Amino acid sequence: MKDDRKRWHNEDGLEFVTPSPRQNGIASSYGIIESTYDYDDKLYTLTYDEDINKLLINRIGIKSFQIKNPDVEQVFLDVFTKLKEANKYKTKFDHDYVTKTEVEVKASQAHVVINNLKIPKPLRNIMFNSSDGGKVLHVQTVVTKRLAIKNNLDIKATNEWLTDLLRKDPKLRVPKTY
Repeated sequence: MKDDRKRWHNEDGLEFVTPSPRQNGIASSYGIIESTYDYDDKLYTLTYDEDINKLLINRIGIKSFQIKNPDVEQVFLDVFTKLKEANKYKTKFDHDYVTKTEVEVKASQAHVVINNLKIPKPLRNIMFNSSDGGKVLHVQTVVTKRLAIKNNLDIKATNEWLTDLLRKDPKLRVPKTY
């Protein structure tokens, strides 16, 4: 039997099918067929390279630190040292691999550290948060598809921002050395 029903896709990639005339209403139709993909895939990874004093997202330098201001740099050193200790005996494939941590900031300046990073606000809101009146900085170093969808992150705009950074200065890309 040939299926002559009309099929179409919307802008999100969802497939729609017109119900068969033999069916009695919407209750017996197939409805919307959603595409499936792994929600735990990493979209953005925040790292810090001590050798070149740069904060990186997906190996693209977003912030350089100078020796004159060691306080801000020390915050990120503390964050990644804490994560390294928490994941000492784990691999990145373990289900309990730690990607979120918190660190105390001098002089209640967590919001200043967050606002000085020149990244799009929606991504910054996912990766950084402060509490206790700016004394504690919470850092999420890995943004997954699940986390991006929950926080309504515009992935296309964020990817364009990273691409624009590379277009302006291709030297921002740090080569993979691990």
